[in-house]
Amino acid sequence: MDSNAQPGIQVAGRVELKGVWLFDTKHGNKAYNLLGAFNDLRIYESIHTSKMHGYIALTETQNLIESIPITGHEVVTVEFQTPGLSVYKCSFVVTGVGMRESQDKHTSYALNLISYETYASLNKIISKAYYGNASELAQKVFFDSFDKQMVDADASDNVIKFVSPYWDPMTIIDYITRMALYPNAKINTPNYIFYETHKGHKFKSLTSLYNQKDFTTFVFDKNPARSQNPDGTSTRDVNREYASALSLGYIESPCIIRDTLTGTLNTNVLGIDILRKDFSISSYNALRDFHKTKHTDSDPISNLLNPTDSGLYITKHTYPHLFDGVDDISNDIMAKTAPLLGQLETYKINMLVHGRTDLEAGQMVFVIMNKFKTLDDRDSHSADEYDKVYSGRYLITRIEHAFTQASHQCHLELIKDSKMRG
Repeated sequence: MDSNAQPGIQVAGRVELKGVWLFDTKHGNKAYNLLGAFNDLRIYESIHTSKMHGYIALTETQNLIESIPITGHEVVTVEFQTPGLSVYKCSFVVTGVGMRESQDKHTSYALNLISYETYASLNKIISKAYYGNASELAQKVFFDSFDKQMVDADASDNVIKFVSPYWDPMTIIDYITRMALYPNAKINTPNYIFYETHKGHKFKSLTSLYNQKDFTTFVFDKNPARSQNPDGTSTRDVNREYASALSLGYIESPCIIRDTLTGTLNTNVLGIDILRKDFSISSYNALRDFHKTKHTDSDPISNLLNPTDSGLYITKHTYPHLFDGVDDISNDIMAKTAPLLGQLETYKINMLVHGRTDLEAGQMVFVIMNKFKTLDDRDSHSADEYDKVYSGRYLITRIEHAFTQASHQCHLELIKDSKMRG
């Protein structure tokens, strides 16, 4: 972030409150301004789910909870902005009232929130046959169901055919996501995810997410985030404050037992054709196939090749001619999906940073960590500037935006599935 180009930013984490509104959908969308009543607003984005959700904690003296009354189905619209950056604006449907406490002159409670499309999807059940390119089908189902376009969708490389057995639209798109293949001549690449951020719904391949330029850099060290002046004084460095990780926690590290049992390192799918009394084997080996797909960094976690007969084995019936004109490659899709998505659990960290309204799930960031050790000139790594195992490119898989009246913080979940060269 260039604070010189953003004169409104004086302290990292400051936020401008544009609006917090509650609309009573039962009575002509009558609007209630909650800007002065909310204490805490949490909004969650994740690449692992097709919905955004959250809650807003209120303390108010109008007793809206009973006078409206608030029973669910109401709409909450929020609008915030980091000075000089894009506006964070989204709408949610109230699903119910959470914790509540009443005093003499005021009442406090929380409203549970989900995104509108998730709510609307619950009321649409579809029984229909689908045929076509996977990405195009996903976009068509989304548009037909919600009368709007996805904000971002990657092209896919395969044609699928299936029948929706009374699924809702989100379930249909989730199924298509599991079947979609990214264009890759080296290997079938079923690594699509369907998720929502405050900018809208996205149908993306992990390949294209990994190919992004790093959105920003975060540093975990003891730097005071101040710039030294020639006269010996120092001034606040807002850019450095935004780059500083306020706290860091380790969630997952490579685990050979977990990665073997879950198929992350090696997956074999035995396809059994009962009618022809035949079988086939589709497989994925992490080291053998690593460089056939894109990853967060350049080198695999381990240079040891697991035996091909180890790892996860799955038996699956195949029906080569179930649908005319469509090859059944579901075995190979299953063999590749488990490891490609399972690698998201390799390195996982939590990080608390100053909030900014242009951060969203699905962005790539670069993380620099110090070496957490004392060095002397006899240390073979004394010239290293930072830890080269846990530092590197990370994908933001989850964000918790925490807004208050005065500040904005982001709790990030970050993953990487590989390590830097060297």
